[in-house]
Amino acid sequence: MKNIILFVCFTALLQAQDFNKPKLDSLLDILGENNRFMGGLSIMHDGKEVYQKSIGFADVSRKLEADRKTKYRIGSITKTYTATLLMQFVEEGKLNLTDTLSSYFPEVANAQKITIDDMLRHRSGLFNITEAVDFGDWVTEARTREALLGLLKRNDAAFEPKEKTGYSNTNYILLSYILEDIAKKPFSQLLKDRIITPLGLKRTEYDHKIQPEKNEAIPYYRENGTWNPIEPLTDMQNPMGAGSLVSTPTEVAQFYNALFSGKSVSENSFQKMTDVSTGTGYGLGSGAFNGREGFGHDGSIDGFQSFTFFMPQEKVAMAISSNAYDIPFFYVLESVVSIYFGDPYEIPQFKPLNPFVKLQPKELEPFLGTYSDPDFPLKIKVFNVENRLMAQATDQDAFEVDPIEKNRFKSFEEMITLDFNVEENEMQLEQLGQRTVILTKEN
Repeated sequence: MKNIILFVCFTALLQAQDFNKPKLDSLLDILGENNRFMGGLSIMHDGKEVYQKSIGFADVSRKLEADRKTKYRIGSITKTYTATLLMQFVEEGKLNLTDTLSSYFPEVANAQKITIDDMLRHRSGLFNITEAVDFGDWVTEARTREALLGLLKRNDAAFEPKEKTGYSNTNYILLSYILEDIAKKPFSQLLKDRIITPLGLKRTEYDHKIQPEKNEAIPYYRENGTWNPIEPLTDMQNPMGAGSLVSTPTEVAQFYNALFSGKSVSENSFQKMTDVSTGTGYGLGSGAFNGREGFGHDGSIDGFQSFTFFMPQEKVAMAISSNAYDIPFFYVLESVVSIYFGDPYEIPQFKPLNPFVKLQPKELEPFLGTYSDPDFPLKIKVFNVENRLMAQATDQDAFEVDPIEKNRFKSFEEMITLDFNVEENEMQLEQLGQRTVILTKEN
C-alpha cells in the first residue's frame, strides 16, 4: 500500500458463517465493473470453503472470463510450499536444520557459516538475485544452476550470516536445489508427490509458459483506459522454490488449511515454521488485519499479485490472486477482511457523488496547508497542482482528491476522504469509510 496505512481494531460482529455475502459480492462487482481488479478470491472457515468469486478476464483479447478454476502465478507464496517440503525431509532424517550450505554449495560466499535454518528465516545474508542490475533481462530466459551461482559470485553478500533478517529469493532457490539433490528428483516432482497429489489439488503445479486455452491467466497493466498484456515474462525454470508455482485461490486456501490443520507436517515442525521471533518463520510471515492475527505470505511476479493469510483463532483462510489491478492491492485485502468480519465499511464508489466541479485556485486556497496532531504519526500536506487538490502523507506518495460536497474531497483510488472545517482550521481524515482522526492546520 503506497499511502496512509491505518490499522483499526474491531470486535467481530458476526460469526464467520453469517458474513454479509451480498456486500462482499458488491465490493468485487464494483471493482470489476470499474476495471480496478481482475482475479479470484477464496475464503475457508473451519476447513470448508464459504466464499469464492472470480471477476474479470483470464484472457482479455479472447474475452475468456476468469472462474474458480483459473490458474494464477502465485510468486513467493511458493516459499511456504518449499518450507513444508523441507520440514518433511527433516522429519525423515534426510537433512538437519543445522546443516550448512557448504555441504551442498561450498563455492557460495560464507557457505560454511550459513545453515538451513538461516536460509529458511532469511538470515543468511545471501545476495538477493532479484536485485541484480540486469535481473529483468536475466530472468526471462531459462538459466542453469551454474548461471545462478555465477550471478551470486558477481555480487557481494548483503550481510554476515545471522546478523539480521533480510529477505532474499536466493535462499529458497538454493533450498529447492538441495531438495532435488537429496531426493534425486526434480523439484516439480517433489511438489506433486508430497503436496499436490496427497491434498488432491487439481489446478496446482510447477509453472510453465502460460497457456490461456487451458484457463491460465495472462497478466495485464492498465494504460489509457486499456488493459495491456505484460511482456516479457519470467521463464519459470528460474524461480524454483522461491516462486515457481501456479494455482487457484481455492487450492492455495486448501493448502494453507491443510498446513495449519496438521496434515502436511508434524506439530514440532509446524511450531518451527510459525516461530517468527527473528522476523519471519519458515516460508511464513505474521501480521494482522484489523486486529486479527495470522500467518501468511504474499506473492508478486510478472504483474500477478497474490496473498494468502490464515487466522488460527478464527479458523479462517483467505487467498486472493490477481492478474490485473488498478487499485492498491492492500485495500482490496483490507476491504475483504472488513466485510467478512462485519466491521464498519463503506463500499467504494469510483465516480463522484456529484459531477466534478472545476474549482478555481482562489476556491482551493482555504484548504491548503499542512495538517497534524501530536497523537498522529503522520503529517498531511494539502496542496494545489493545476487546480487539482492533492494530499501527501509524510514519506508517502501524493494522491489527488476530488470535490464531492462542499468542503469535502475524496480519493476514489485510495478510498480516503478529507472533510475540511475551514473556520476551525481542521481536517477530518477517513479511510475505508471509518472515521479516524481530526488534524489541525499548522501555522
